[in-house]
Amino acid sequence: MAGKPKTIWSQEVIDHLNNSYTADLELGKIYHKKDNGRWWSKGGEQKTHIDTHGYVSFNITTQSGKHMRLKMHQVILFFKNGKQPLSLIDHKDRDKQNNAHWNLQETDDRGNTRNKVNNTKKGDFRVTPHSLRGDWMLYVVVEDFGKWKYVKRGFKTKQDALDYSLTINVPTV
Repeated sequence: MAGKPKTIWSQEVIDHLNNSYTADLELGKIYHKKDNGRWWSKGGEQKTHIDTHGYVSFNITTQSGKHMRLKMHQVILFFKNGKQPLSLIDHKDRDKQNNAHWNLQETDDRGNTRNKVNNTKKGDFRVTPHSLRGDWMLYVVVEDFGKWKYVKRGFKTKQDALDYSLTINVPTV
C-alpha cells in the first residue's frame, strides 16, 4: 500500500528512465542498460534501499544533474503501462517489498484502506525494517481488523524475524 507520487516526473526523468533502465516486471526489479551514455555503467541490477516507510527506493541522477529518489513500485508500473502512475498503488499481498507487476494495482484511498485493514486477523505477523537501526522489527495482530502490538526488534534479516514469529504465542492486549 503506497501513497501518491509527491511530484509529477518531468520529461527529463521519464527520458532518463527509458534510456538508462530496463525492467523485469515479473521480479519487480530494474536494471541498468549496459550502454546508457554513462562511462561508468556496466549494466546490472539497480542498487536499492528500504525507505523509512518500508518501500524499496532508489536514487537517480539525470543528465542535467537533477537528483531524485524514486519508489520501485511506481517505476515498475511506469514500465508496465508506459506512463507515471498518479493514483495510489496497492501491494495486493501487503508486502511493500514485493514489486512484481501482478502484485501492484492502482487504487483510491478506500481500496487501499480496505486491503490494509480488513485482511488482518488475530495472529497475523508483520515484519518491518527499522529505518534508523538497519535491523528488522516484528509486530503481531492482537485483535481482528488491525490492532498491532510490538513484539521484538533487532533481527538481522526479515527471514530471522519470520522464523522467530513461529516460535511465540500470540500476545493479548
